[in-house]
Amino acid sequence: MRNWKLGLLSGNNPNKIKNLRATSITLDQIELTWEGLDGLSFEIQRKIDDENWSTIGTTAVNEKTFSDTTFKD
Repeated sequence: MRNWKLGLLSGNNPNKIKNLRATSITLDQIELTWEGLDGLSFEIQRKIDDENWSTIGTTAVNEKTFSDTTFKD
């Protein structure tokens, strides 16, 4: 399974992100959900190898879900 992380695009405290979960929807779609304070937007990154991350999307302010349709196992 690949790894994902969220980075803040607005606000300044990464500790505002809690309980990041990845759920398989189909063979090539993963839905990410998390808890956090309102008023924030996020950059979604997926680990592409042992050291590097790739940005795969961003969210609107207050959005707490993201569907990764670029996932290939």
